[in-house]
Amino acid sequence: MLSQDLLEKLEASLKNGQHHVQGGIPAVSVSSVEEISRLFTWAAARDRSLYAYQQAKPGGIQLQFDQLNQIEEIDSANLVATVQAGVKLGELTDRLAEQGLRFVPAVPLYYRNLTIGQLFQQGYSNLMSLKYGPAKHFLMGTNLVLPTGEVLKTGGKTVKNVTGYDNTRFLNGPQTSFGITASYLLKLLPVPDKRHTLILEFVDFAAVHHFVETLKQRSILPAYLLWVELRVCSLVNSDKLAGNDLVILELDGVESEVAEQKAKILKIVHELSAVIHEDMEGVGERTASFACLFDEEQPSLLLEEIRVPYGSIDTFVKKFHVWKREKGCEAALFGQLREGRIHVCAAGGKTESIVKDCIEMAVQAGGVSTGRYKRSCGLNDKGIFGQIETRMRRLFDSQQILNR
Repeated sequence: MLSQDLLEKLEASLKNGQHHVQGGIPAVSVSSVEEISRLFTWAAARDRSLYAYQQAKPGGIQLQFDQLNQIEEIDSANLVATVQAGVKLGELTDRLAEQGLRFVPAVPLYYRNLTIGQLFQQGYSNLMSLKYGPAKHFLMGTNLVLPTGEVLKTGGKTVKNVTGYDNTRFLNGPQTSFGITASYLLKLLPVPDKRHTLILEFVDFAAVHHFVETLKQRSILPAYLLWVELRVCSLVNSDKLAGNDLVILELDGVESEVAEQKAKILKIVHELSAVIHEDMEGVGERTASFACLFDEEQPSLLLEEIRVPYGSIDTFVKKFHVWKREKGCEAALFGQLREGRIHVCAAGGKTESIVKDCIEMAVQAGGVSTGRYKRSCGLNDKGIFGQIETRMRRLFDSQQILNR
């Protein structure tokens, strides 16, 4: 537990500039629920703001969760695990695999360096949602510290404990600041008998769209399917593949199911004259190189996530490329086409202007912005939902201690 001496030293550091992170902001690493609770009480008494999962503002204190990094329990009988907020998804995946288990949102290699806290609080989608559902369906309960210092336990190991009002997912919605979640109770599944990776290259987006539509019509359901424009590879320097649009997909399940789906996909690939860059059992060798698409160390790369109705994606992509040519902008797209989740990335430049234009194009196509860019800049939604969230935050945090 944080001692009184340490809290006094923290207060002194606000004045003398010690133990600061980038921008001259004091930082504190927490390692328990009790420490978070005590920090909230300390901050409230001094009208200091604590910042979690976003850049602290002057006068505030940056909370870090690198020491809150324990896998508290793996309950294989009930297929759940209790995991502290700072545990990295790669470590969790490896530990669970030892017992033949998996936390589905952590399975794709792209998220290995993210923590459990980042996954849920920053709103990362489950890349395998096409087959297994969104990430929130794998959250069974939490230990959450309110800005009052009170500790609130939500949910439980069985379904009957999460019926009624869904406080677990409400309080842990993407980018919300109702409190700080110290640990998460996660739903697990067994490791599949077979996994198979394909990386395919198509001549243009029209061919990709045709491929995805054909999979849908023929009821072929990959574990995940990620579309990546070639320009994205150049922006992140993740791969030296020559060509055009790429599709990375994984199949999983029993061996006969995977073999049957793979045969159907290869037939479609042949029909569309696509190029096969990788076709192998397990996790593809090149797959890991695309992990930088979601790297928190490149915050300027992943600018915005938008959601566009599946039937309007082709319209949005065409508008995007016309806009890019007119603006001379170094920007590109990648995402989960079937789910309508599209990410916009760019190399430097006027990011605010780029995001604004892309959101406008998405809205014209019947889509919406997830608000990722605004949130990363510390800005709240000004619409009706933003107003509702502001009112709810005041109920939990009347002093605006958290993420002021």
